[in-house]
Amino acid sequence: MSEKKYKIGYIFTEKKIKHQGIQQFIDYSRENNCDIDTINLNESIESQGPYDCIIHKITDLIAKANSGDEVVQKQVENFKNYVNNNPNVLILDPLNVVCKLMDRITANDLLEKVRKVERERGKELFKLPDHVIKPLDKEQLNNIHFPIMCKRINACSSKIAHEMSLIPSLDKVDEARRIMSASTNKENENYIIQQFVNHDGILFKIYVYNNNYKVIVRPSLNNVNSPDVIFFDSQKIPKEFKIQEDLEEGSPPPNSFANLSSIEIVEKKKLLLDEEKITEITKDLSECLNLTLYGYDVIIDSVTNDYYIVDVNYFPAFSGVSDFNEILYNAILKKLQDAEFSNNKTSLYSLFCINISLYVISFKYFTF
Repeated sequence: MSEKKYKIGYIFTEKKIKHQGIQQFIDYSRENNCDIDTINLNESIESQGPYDCIIHKITDLIAKANSGDEVVQKQVENFKNYVNNNPNVLILDPLNVVCKLMDRITANDLLEKVRKVERERGKELFKLPDHVIKPLDKEQLNNIHFPIMCKRINACSSKIAHEMSLIPSLDKVDEARRIMSASTNKENENYIIQQFVNHDGILFKIYVYNNNYKVIVRPSLNNVNSPDVIFFDSQKIPKEFKIQEDLEEGSPPPNSFANLSSIEIVEKKKLLLDEEKITEITKDLSECLNLTLYGYDVIIDSVTNDYYIVDVNYFPAFSGVSDFNEILYNAILKKLQDAEFSNNKTSLYSLFCINISLYVISFKYFTF
């Protein structure tokens, strides 16, 4: 429990509050001496404070604003103005970085930047799948190594952003284009076309909070052995290694994911995950991304055992993390305390400089 009572504002959609554990976090924070309330973006934010910290996932609103919603545009502008006018309020996380993760191209560029820094330090801890930005056109993809993953450039805040296709061969590209364009009616839309890396159907979700992390093991796409296009919504893939029941629209076809893998196979793959390496990767990512709350997905190549990062996103659902409320609360508390310590050091240094200046002036005066 915090000895000081901090005032925290939050900006989340109703969906995230209800379905991603945010309400439980809010209740936990209030039980532990935090004054935490929602921010009304239709009113002056200054009049609702003063705030010590604002925690948000405003990307959901930014996507609507970018699509032309004038009401939401005013709400987003209200928040941006507040952030610019109140530099001492802790914002989790900085908008300039958060917005870059809304786009898979810029997100990939950030990961490439991390890899460059690692290489300069004489190490290469992870790889990225080879990729191109192109439409699903057979002529433009005839030199691409298949199988491939097809993803939309927009990474979040809309249903279609999570639609993906695994395309096993060049002769299936036209079929995949028809499937992917059904939601947008855009035949020549550009996509992120990534080389698919066989990884035994096992994915490691790394949830990061203030440089610490939790690893959750999830089923992923099986190694490619089918000639069919696999179309799916990435938010509806199996989250446990068991039979899928009550399949909803957008769920991947049965047997396309490794949710039926035996415990032995899963445990064998888990042994390949090096905690020290993940710790180092997380440190490098946090340093370059300047984020407190984010997640990234790691797969391990079936043949080479190389690590690949295949996704990075801001403020994920932290699904499967049982102590999420405590983790998030402590992460925010530490950021607030670190900010206060930094501000105190700055104030002391400023006071020291003032005293030195007065001493110099006094010395000159009396010696004159």
